[in-house]
Amino acid sequence: MKNFIKEVLGWIGNIWASPVTVCNVIFSLACGAKIVSSAGGVIELLASSNGPQANFFRTHRFAAYTCGTSIVYRDRVLMAKPRLRRHEMRHILQFQIFGVSMVILYPLASLIQRIRGKHAYSDNFFELDAKRHES
Repeated sequence: MKNFIKEVLGWIGNIWASPVTVCNVIFSLACGAKIVSSAGGVIELLASSNGPQANFFRTHRFAAYTCGTSIVYRDRVLMAKPRLRRHEMRHILQFQIFGVSMVILYPLASLIQRIRGKHAYSDNFFELDAKRHES
């Protein structure tokens, strides 16, 4: 029964996050990304080696990013890293809980850290939470 409830809540969360997921998947595909897997409502994509996403990854040195229940990885090698996947899966859970409001909450958390004189990314509550779940 516990697994059933967990699965139902997961699907409700996927629906709650779906507007962001759909926008990211459409944007990513338009940028040349390829869907690598789709299971349990999570869509994993591999970014193109050129174009806007490639520039984003080069500029910010991110390995991956999550929008809704979709994860875009910079390259295939990074997709195989369990620690990175656990980090991104935590962001998926955050989107399942907060839904579309994550589009506002995440930057707001970064802004609050900047105002406090801290780093907008590494001190962001959502990043700290995901980092705790990497291991």
